[in-house]
Amino acid sequence: MSSLAATQADGYYYPAEWRPEHGSLNSFHGSHPLGKRAKNLASDGVLVVRFEMPFSVWCTHCDSHIGRGVRFNARKKRVGNYFSSAVWEFRMSCASCSGEMVIKTDPQERGYEMVSGVRQKAETHSSTEERQIERLNDTDLGTKLMDDPFLRLEHENEDKQAAKKRSRGLERLVELQDAEFKDDYDSNSALRAQFRSIKKQLKKENRRLKD
Repeated sequence: MSSLAATQADGYYYPAEWRPEHGSLNSFHGSHPLGKRAKNLASDGVLVVRFEMPFSVWCTHCDSHIGRGVRFNARKKRVGNYFSSAVWEFRMSCASCSGEMVIKTDPQERGYEMVSGVRQKAETHSSTEERQIERLNDTDLGTKLMDDPFLRLEHENEDKQAAKKRSRGLERLVELQDAEFKDDYDSNSALRAQFRSIKKQLKKENRRLKD
C-alpha cells in the first residue's frame, strides 16, 4: 500500500481544496461523524439509535407481545429535563403492524414511561420470590439472623431452593442450546451433501456435452 493510500485508510487525508478555515473534514464535506443516523440531528434533534426494550410489553395497535431485550431502530430525541437529567423520547415501529410506539425515560422514578402505542406486561412473582424481595428490602435482616437461629435456618433453606431452581433453569437452557446446535449441524450436513450431489451431476453433464 502506498503512503498516500495508507494515509487515506487511516482517515487523516485532507484534500487539496481543504483550508483551515473550513474546520473539520466533516464540516468540509457537509457530513456528520455518525453518518446517516444523524441526518436529522441538526434540524430536529433526532438521532437514530438501537433501543432495547427494557421489559416485556404489548403493542396496543395489534396486541402483539414484545419480549424484554428485543431491539429496535428508534428515533431518539431530547424532550425535556428533570433537574439536571435529560428526558429522552424513543419512537419506534412495531415489527408486526408498523404501528408507532413511544417510550420516554423517567428520571424521577428511575425507569421508563409508556407514552403511546405500547403498554407494559404485568408480571407476577411467586411467593418465594416475593419473600426474597421482602428480605432484600429488610434493613434489619442481618440482626434478625444473628438473634434467631430458626429464621437463619429458614433463610438458608430458601436460598438453597432458589439456587436449585436457577440451576435447573440453566441446565434446561444448555439443553436447548445443544439441541439447537445439533439441528443446525444436521441441516448444514444435509445441505452440503445435496450440494455435492448437484456438483457431481453438473460435472457428469459437462463431460457428456464435451464428448
